[in-house]
Amino acid sequence: MLIWRRLKRLLRRRRTILSLALVLLCLGAAGLLSSSFEPESQEAAVYEWMFIGLSEQDELTLYQGPPEYNQVIETFFRIDTERLKTERPLKELEHLKAGIQIKSAEEYEAVLNRFRPYAAER
Repeated sequence: MLIWRRLKRLLRRRRTILSLALVLLCLGAAGLLSSSFEPESQEAAVYEWMFIGLSEQDELTLYQGPPEYNQVIETFFRIDTERLKTERPLKELEHLKAGIQIKSAEEYEAVLNRFRPYAAER
Protein backbone atom coordinates (compact mmCIF):
# COMPACT_ATOMS: atom_id res chain seq x y z
CA MET A 1 0.00 0.00 0.00
CA LEU A 2 2.91 2.33 0.72
CA ILE A 3 4.11 2.11 -2.86
CA TRP A 4 0.69 3.28 -4.11
CA ARG A 5 0.75 6.28 -1.75
CA ARG A 6 4.17 7.28 -3.03
CA LEU A 7 3.08 6.70 -6.60
CA LYS A 8 -0.05 8.75 -6.03
CA ARG A 9 2.03 11.63 -4.67
CA LEU A 10 4.34 11.49 -7.67
CA LEU A 11 1.46 11.27 -10.12
CA ARG A 12 -0.14 14.43 -8.78
CA ARG A 13 2.87 16.33 -10.10
CA ARG A 14 2.89 14.78 -13.56
CA ARG A 15 0.44 14.27 -16.37
CA THR A 16 -0.86 11.51 -18.66
CA ILE A 17 2.02 9.72 -20.45
CA LEU A 18 4.54 10.29 -17.68
CA SER A 19 1.98 9.07 -15.14
CA LEU A 20 1.33 5.94 -17.12
CA ALA A 21 5.07 5.31 -17.46
CA LEU A 22 5.48 5.56 -13.67
CA VAL A 23 2.64 3.12 -13.08
CA LEU A 24 4.23 0.64 -15.47
CA LEU A 25 7.65 1.13 -13.86
CA CYS A 26 6.26 0.54 -10.37
CA LEU A 27 4.41 -2.58 -11.44
CA GLY A 28 7.59 -3.90 -13.05
CA ALA A 29 9.66 -3.10 -9.95
CA ALA A 30 7.10 -4.82 -7.73
CA GLY A 31 7.55 -7.98 -9.78
CA LEU A 32 4.04 -7.94 -11.15
CA LEU A 33 5.34 -8.18 -14.67
CA SER A 34 7.09 -11.38 -15.61
CA SER A 35 9.67 -11.52 -18.38
CA SER A 36 8.05 -14.77 -19.53
CA PHE A 37 5.02 -12.86 -20.84
CA GLU A 38 4.76 -11.90 -24.47
CA PRO A 39 4.66 -8.10 -25.02
CA GLU A 40 0.92 -8.16 -25.71
CA SER A 41 0.35 -10.19 -22.54
CA GLN A 42 2.43 -7.74 -20.49
CA GLU A 43 0.31 -4.84 -21.65
CA ALA A 44 -2.89 -6.76 -20.96
CA ALA A 45 -1.66 -7.69 -17.47
CA VAL A 46 -0.81 -4.08 -16.61
CA TYR A 47 -4.12 -2.71 -17.84
CA GLU A 48 -6.26 -5.53 -16.46
CA TRP A 49 -7.09 -3.55 -13.32
CA MET A 50 -6.99 0.01 -14.67
CA PHE A 51 -10.24 1.92 -15.00
CA ILE A 52 -11.12 5.52 -15.78
CA GLY A 53 -14.21 6.71 -14.00
CA LEU A 54 -15.94 9.65 -12.41
CA SER A 55 -15.25 10.46 -8.75
CA GLU A 56 -17.89 11.72 -6.33
CA GLN A 57 -16.63 15.24 -7.11
CA ASP A 58 -17.24 14.66 -10.85
CA GLU A 59 -13.50 14.43 -11.57
CA LEU A 60 -12.18 12.17 -14.32
CA THR A 61 -10.04 9.70 -12.37
CA LEU A 62 -7.70 6.77 -13.05
CA TYR A 63 -8.37 3.89 -10.66
CA GLN A 64 -6.63 0.66 -9.80
CA GLY A 65 -9.63 -1.62 -10.09
CA PRO A 66 -13.24 -0.56 -10.55
CA PRO A 67 -14.16 2.89 -9.16
CA GLU A 68 -16.20 1.36 -6.32
CA TYR A 69 -12.90 0.08 -4.83
CA ASN A 70 -11.84 3.76 -4.60
CA GLN A 71 -8.14 3.02 -5.30
CA VAL A 72 -7.29 6.35 -6.97
CA ILE A 73 -4.06 6.50 -8.97
CA GLU A 74 -4.56 9.95 -10.53
CA THR A 75 -7.21 12.61 -10.92
CA PHE A 76 -7.23 14.50 -14.21
CA PHE A 77 -9.88 17.23 -14.38
CA ARG A 78 -13.42 18.00 -13.30
CA ILE A 79 -16.16 17.08 -15.80
CA ASP A 80 -19.11 19.34 -16.54
CA THR A 81 -21.68 16.55 -16.17
CA GLU A 82 -24.63 18.76 -17.11
CA ARG A 83 -23.00 19.58 -20.45
CA LEU A 84 -22.04 15.92 -20.93
CA LYS A 85 -25.67 14.88 -20.33
CA THR A 86 -26.94 17.28 -22.97
CA GLU A 87 -24.32 16.55 -25.65
CA ARG A 88 -23.74 12.79 -25.25
CA PRO A 89 -26.04 9.81 -24.66
CA LEU A 90 -26.94 9.36 -20.98
CA LYS A 91 -25.64 5.79 -21.28
CA GLU A 92 -22.10 7.17 -21.75
CA LEU A 93 -22.24 9.08 -18.44
CA GLU A 94 -23.53 5.95 -16.68
CA HIS A 95 -20.71 3.94 -18.25
CA LEU A 96 -18.18 6.52 -17.03
CA LYS A 97 -19.59 6.42 -13.49
CA ALA A 98 -19.35 2.60 -13.49
CA GLY A 99 -15.77 2.79 -14.83
CA ILE A 100 -14.31 2.27 -18.27
CA GLN A 101 -11.75 -0.52 -18.26
CA ILE A 102 -8.51 0.50 -19.95
CA LYS A 103 -6.90 -2.24 -22.03
CA SER A 104 -4.07 -0.38 -23.80
CA ALA A 105 -2.13 2.88 -23.88
CA GLU A 106 -4.09 3.88 -26.97
CA GLU A 107 -7.40 3.34 -25.22
CA TYR A 108 -6.12 5.31 -22.20
CA GLU A 109 -5.35 8.30 -24.43
CA ALA A 110 -8.61 7.91 -26.38
CA VAL A 111 -10.75 7.99 -23.23
CA LEU A 112 -8.94 11.07 -21.91
CA ASN A 113 -9.33 12.81 -25.27
CA ARG A 114 -13.02 11.85 -25.52
CA PHE A 115 -13.85 13.58 -22.22
CA ARG A 116 -11.36 16.48 -22.37
CA PRO A 117 -13.89 18.77 -24.18
CA TYR A 118 -16.20 18.37 -21.15
CA ALA A 119 -13.63 19.64 -18.65
CA ALA A 120 -15.32 22.16 -16.37
CA GLU A 121 -13.94 25.67 -16.49
CA ARG A 122 -12.24 26.75 -13.30
